Amino acid sequence: DLVPVVQQFKASSECATGEKTETSIPPPPAAISENSSISVPDPIHLDTFVEQHIDTLSRGGQVDILRTLSHPDEEFSVSLLGGTSKQTHECKSDTFFYQLRGSATVQSSADATPVQMQQGMCLTIIGPDVVQVVRAEGSVGLVISQ
Repeated sequence: DLVPVVQQFKASSECATGEKTETSIPPPPAAISENSSISVPDPIHLDTFVEQHIDTLSRGGQVDILRTLSHPDEEFSVSLLGGTSKQTHECKSDTFFYQLRGSATVQSSADATPVQMQQGMCLTIIGPDVVQVVRAEGSVGLVISQ
């Protein structure tokens, strides 16, 4: 409850004097510094990018978008996956799935009920988790993970 916290603060020297003490809450961290030396590529048109790689995707392949574009970000993985295929994703952190075309079935080890994803649907898996994805013919999905 908040009442005891407020009562404790009102009884403190911080409240009486308006001055911080050694037991005060630390200040928030410094602002994030922007890395202005990285050259970020121009945005892409996702449907055009999919069409450029449709042969790989239609064979059940995977295309790593950021690596294909020589994008400098090494923190995230942004991939297209096609069907007919089956993948196992070891989600070390939260992972975002978006179904661009067709359908897919996503089975999380944390949930007994599989999710049937149709075109336009998205799903976030809270990591860590291991996920099985079965993609139907013509399926194209986007997976973003850290």
